[in-house]
Amino acid sequence: MSIESTDDGSFCLLDVDSHICASVAFYKLLKTLGLHEYPCGLGHWRADECNSQCDVGKGQSPCKCPPSLRDYGAEKEPTDALADLISSKRSPWKVDCEWSSDAKTLREIAVRCPQMINENYIYNHFRSLKIVDRRVTEVDAQISKFKNLENLNLNANFLCSLDSRNLPKRLETLELFGNKIDDLSCSCLQLLPQLRHLGLGRNEISNTDSRITGQYCPQLLSLDLGHNHLVDLVDLINQLKTLPNLRHLILTGNPLCLVPAYRIYVIDNLRKLDCFDDVVASTDEKFSVQGSADMKGDCLNTARILLSIPFIKGLPVPQEIQYPEDQPEFPRISRKYFVKFMLIGDDGTTSDKQQNLDEKNQEQKSDCEVTKSSLNVTAQQADKPSPCSPTKSNSSPILSEPAHPVSHSIVPVQGHVDNSLWSVSSALIPIVTPSNEWMADIELKWAETVVRSKLLPLRNFIKDGMTISVVEEKILSHPVLEAEDTEIEQGGKGQKDKKATGKQKPLSGDKNDNKKNKKKKDLNVELIQCPPEYQTIAAFHVTLDGFLDGNYEYEKTFSKEMTRPTPAPPASSPPERTDKKDKKDKGKGKQSNEKTQSKEKKQAKEKKQDLSKKGNDTKGQKKTGKGKGYILIDENEPPPALEVQVIVKLQHWKTAADAIAGESDDGPNQ
Repeated sequence: MSIESTDDGSFCLLDVDSHICASVAFYKLLKTLGLHEYPCGLGHWRADECNSQCDVGKGQSPCKCPPSLRDYGAEKEPTDALADLISSKRSPWKVDCEWSSDAKTLREIAVRCPQMINENYIYNHFRSLKIVDRRVTEVDAQISKFKNLENLNLNANFLCSLDSRNLPKRLETLELFGNKIDDLSCSCLQLLPQLRHLGLGRNEISNTDSRITGQYCPQLLSLDLGHNHLVDLVDLINQLKTLPNLRHLILTGNPLCLVPAYRIYVIDNLRKLDCFDDVVASTDEKFSVQGSADMKGDCLNTARILLSIPFIKGLPVPQEIQYPEDQPEFPRISRKYFVKFMLIGDDGTTSDKQQNLDEKNQEQKSDCEVTKSSLNVTAQQADKPSPCSPTKSNSSPILSEPAHPVSHSIVPVQGHVDNSLWSVSSALIPIVTPSNEWMADIELKWAETVVRSKLLPLRNFIKDGMTISVVEEKILSHPVLEAEDTEIEQGGKGQKDKKATGKQKPLSGDKNDNKKNKKKKDLNVELIQCPPEYQTIAAFHVTLDGFLDGNYEYEKTFSKEMTRPTPAPPASSPPERTDKKDKKDKGKGKQSNEKTQSKEKKQAKEKKQDLSKKGNDTKGQKKTGKGKGYILIDENEPPPALEVQVIVKLQHWKTAADAIAGESDDGPNQ
């Protein structure tokens, strides 16, 4: 890297991504003091008050100048006036000295006794340095020349390693927060016998390599290892046990802090700790965790997360419930709703639930291809296209009515159908709640405990947060086409039989019997199901970064405003057949059309009479649903919001009694 000095006394870095040493960053800060520029230094602006050097550091007062200007003239200024220029708040020559508490005194010496300023004096003068956010990549040997340096702050730089041979031997505080240090094997901390605080937070350390022990840091009082990549809690605590004077410890933000016995295990092993993770370790807490130091097993290397969904409110009303009169008889629609969590897996593979769902989908797709080929043959005979590529099913699923009808509801969300809902990445797996049929308020009361042993990927996942979504599963069921074909073939025979027997007047009970027979036929119709279609109604983002800071419970009720779309258009009549058998029955078809038109006119009149009988109370409301259990929807009011309550807990034990109860509790794990 090349450094070019500009006219204003600052450095210009020609290559930003190049190698920057700590000494170069220090000289850049030192340049801002202007030790050889007005009003400091030995310039023509100074009055020659005394030629002797003044030792300000030993407490001797500097030489005083006569207040009169007759001895010096207007071109020269006394020392006190120059000192006021660097100390006054409104002075243009006042500079920022926050990077070192010794920078201000060094500048005062440069005004009063500039003869003392040289390289050795500068190295011996500083006792604290803050080289923060200066893109430092290496601590070079020039830093070791600061013989009296006690506090060194190198936070927010780009250090990848540390060689303590380049550090001053009298160093007591070393701050390396927010760097990229991932290896401590080359650091010779035994060369820092007086080190009392070591800050290594926000780095990329995955193993301390047995460097932070009593052999290397016998005087260490405070240690910050927070927000690194430390996973092995037992190995780390065994190393920290050798520090005889350790009183303050920070490990929060590491993957190891996700295990249930994290705090009680550390406090019971390090009995001399006064503060752990910025929380005071009181005497009562130390007493309550006695016996935790002997813990072994999964409680020290696995994390347990409790997922819970108490309720879902304000689900969209399906079209077949809201507008039943506009819906055709077929296809029959079955809808179910569930909540899906996207959680990271242990080994990057999908869970058992996901594998079962994938297998079912593959089987359905393969069956669809077989049935589609067979159905095409019959469709060609009947000259009618197949409505879908279904799979055979002996059941006839019909959407049941809600158990408790409500006075207001909402309509389905207008959105695209996401058939690739289960195609997730290799690192994330879905965790799904049980499916429920539509209700305005669904009390799920669902909870499940998830166990993860890969702590580092889990920690990174918690930083990013988790996505949950409310999903609708829709299945269409159609009647078998073969049954329709047989009816077409038997149509001619039935007409001949009617002519032979003649017309017969129906008896009084024949109409009711015919209605019952129709209902039985509808229930006994063999249906074929299409593959399920999934649609995401709403998706929410759950922030879990509080788990890394000591907040082990997350609870929130998410809501999303819904819109009421326009009613669906009435179902169109099926296409007319063009086969020869249908051409023979054109005359009868015309008569049937006339009958259907007269029936529709009668039904319209009956509807008008029913509406006229109703009072003003039902104005603006629409009746939905079938049978007695209908729903009134007020179209003038906006629909209620969709609400989902989400609870996520990270299992964390506070006492030894909690650990005993937690180990004996065998909840549903995944």
